[in-house]
Amino acid sequence: MQRVVDGGVRYSCSGCRGSLVGLSPFEREHPADGRRLWLASEAGPEAAGACPFCTRPLQSPALQDPPPGLAICRRCEQVWVPADAAAAMAAAALAAAATTTTAAATGGAAEGAAPPPAKAHPDQCPECGAPWAPDPAGRCRYCREQLAADQPVLIIERLGSFW
Repeated sequence: MQRVVDGGVRYSCSGCRGSLVGLSPFEREHPADGRRLWLASEAGPEAAGACPFCTRPLQSPALQDPPPGLAICRRCEQVWVPADAAAAMAAAALAAAATTTTAAATGGAAEGAAPPPAKAHPDQCPECGAPWAPDPAGRCRYCREQLAADQPVLIIERLGSFW
């Protein structure tokens, strides 16, 4: 595997042309599918292979028709993208863009458009799917999304002697 830096660090395999990409660059490259694939991998089956960083089994997204061979390490937040999966995701993105353009031109939703995504589980960040763990300011520790209102600060001072 060769380390490549292009908008984020990735590791490319010259033999199979697959790549291991961090979750954040993967979501930037695939804005429509990145988060959906990450969230679906939580309940997904184990994929063939292990994460090269932590050696835990990779997870496949629990979807009807996931990209072929795509696997995710939820601990290291890495995505294995084989060459076949990259081609399938690029084709799906082009098809989605064409459907959106058609829908915009007709002034409505496209025929057979996917339903809106289900609401995130309450113990996950709705923005990135990370575990619900707001920092003291109420923001997600991973993506900095505002999750909770700022907590009021209560200061108790002793003003005099009560005895």
